[in-house]
Amino acid sequence: MIIKNLDLFTPVVAADKLHPNFLATISPYATGVRKVLNNWVKGFVDRDGKFVKEFQTTYKSCFWELYLFAIIKEIKADVDFSFSSPDFICNNGIVIEATTANHSRDDVPEWEKTISRITEGNLLTFLLILQFVCRML
Repeated sequence: MIIKNLDLFTPVVAADKLHPNFLATISPYATGVRKVLNNWVKGFVDRDGKFVKEFQTTYKSCFWELYLFAIIKEIKADVDFSFSSPDFICNNGIVIEATTANHSRDDVPEWEKTISRITEGNLLTFLLILQFVCRML
């Protein structure tokens, strides 16, 4: 199987269809982000030919897939891309279906959130989660 590197950042859809997070990723200030994503995508196989378009228009699920793929590469596992699903079948027995959860319908999307929009209740929840994550490190 010939693996070609995907060009994630050259838009393949009209500008009004691009996801806000993708637009932030292609901004002149995000060269570091693009560099990391280019490393993550090395060796990734677009099995259905729509990954780049989905990355540019929906973003989050594709970002998550690339992140998981980067972790798989980091642990030196190989992925068998000959299956259409699940997303990753690794040679070490790990099998992964990448899924994401979107923001609540009544909540502000993450690309519109700012520190000033965090309510006291949300801040408390955030701090509790942060404390939990820090204890795990």
